[in-house]
Amino acid sequence: MRPTLLACTLFALACQSSPAEDLPAVSPGESFRLAVGESARLDLLGWRVTFVEVVGDSRCPKGVQCVWAGEATVRLEIEHDGETSRHEVSSLKERADVNGRTCHLRQVDPYPESSERIPPEDYSIELEFAAE
Repeated sequence: MRPTLLACTLFALACQSSPAEDLPAVSPGESFRLAVGESARLDLLGWRVTFVEVVGDSRCPKGVQCVWAGEATVRLEIEHDGETSRHEVSSLKERADVNGRTCHLRQVDPYPESSERIPPEDYSIELEFAAE
């Protein structure tokens, strides 16, 4: 029975992959895209960045005349050295401070249509952390 238990344990370990190894690696100064729930590694900083959710989207829909362009605000989660922090980044601000690094929210997709509500899981973003 022992060899079977050992074989099962070894098989289970072989089938597991480290989540960090499966994540796309990006460098500061490089733009990257994430869908809701997706993560990327910023290797030079030792960070894991996760797009948690869109907390607000008041952008003016296509085909509608608005007096204000509106904004989209997203929540990011940064894991670093066993610590997790959450940050909100807005499409209206040129830059946001995230753990002492400048973060640019380059794009939020899809862009709103006048008659449609965007399902939360359909969002994706383009981010860039400055190469300071």
